Amino acid sequence: EEEEEFDAVSTSTAWPVDENITLPALFDKEDKPFVNPTHYIIGSEILEPFVIPRYHDDAAPASAASTSNSANKKKRKKKTNFRAGTIAFRCRFCKHSPNKNDAPLATIYPETVGGLYRANLRFQAGHLNKCEDCPAEVKERHENAQRSGDRRSYEVQVGVRRYWISTAARKGFRNVTVKGKERLGFAPPVLQEY
Repeated sequence: EEEEEFDAVSTSTAWPVDENITLPALFDKEDKPFVNPTHYIIGSEILEPFVIPRYHDDAAPASAASTSNSANKKKRKKKTNFRAGTIAFRCRFCKHSPNKNDAPLATIYPETVGGLYRANLRFQAGHLNKCEDCPAEVKERHENAQRSGDRRSYEVQVGVRRYWISTAARKGFRNVTVKGKERLGFAPPVLQEY
């Protein structure tokens, strides 16, 4: 049964993803009745999907470069990112912060649509409480939702992980194989006319 779910979200046309595309949040108001409240806050307000750029910078920081004459003459090296054109998720609050290295897991790289749920759990456990840039109001709502213990019957009826897979697929997130490795891609959902 699980294999069928993964087949339903597989496509070869979801890679490479244009770096300039605007990606949807994991959850929106239609998902709220079906998702654990803590997951809803993470998926709608904190995690931000983005396309991994083709290159990442390997050059020394500007302050280090300015201390050496020879460093000023060196051109910045660009190294191809092996995940280029696929999807990752990052904390929208600390994505450009110089403090993001202080809070681990500011960016998560689920390899498949099925891996989104586990990546979310790692993000919640490893990043959220340590992120200095996340607004106190958002952290407080998340903590209150955790304390409420609201587990609703949807966990029994639908299954949490299965819902994450189906809603991600509905939004356009897809499993792709890139150079023999499973990755997360995106293909905009096709609207059907009736």
